[in-house]
Amino acid sequence: MIQTSDQIKNRLRKIWPGLKFIWPTNPNWTLVSDEWIPKIKENCRVSHYAFIEGIWECENFSHQFKANVENYQYQLYLSDEFKPDWRWAVGQSIGLKSDLFGSTIIHGMNIITNETEVLVYEPQEDKFLENNNEYEPFFVQF
Repeated sequence: MIQTSDQIKNRLRKIWPGLKFIWPTNPNWTLVSDEWIPKIKENCRVSHYAFIEGIWECENFSHQFKANVENYQYQLYLSDEFKPDWRWAVGQSIGLKSDLFGSTIIHGMNIITNETEVLVYEPQEDKFLENNNEYEPFFVQF
């Protein structure tokens, strides 16, 4: 299923009304089907990288996951396994999240838009947040 950038922006703002900065790089996007989500997680994960303060931090995990997703889709396209007209609606974001001690921190995550919901993916831990309210993005690029 295809959605326009404006449709995805509207979906994001329904979840996070305060989200001000959304940067779509295409006019249209392929929503990630439920069938592809586990395959993307398996083939694009970045949780094996080590966190290195000041060198390889949360925004690097988020950026690398998005790059891995785009490379995976590129390889699928070349092999004729999956040939959509537009890239998957997978973005990277910067926002606010509570840490283990309850303090609010700035944190990089990924946003995956499928046909029924918007998923927040924690690439460092290779898991989805159970509640989108656990994270408040202020910048999303997809």
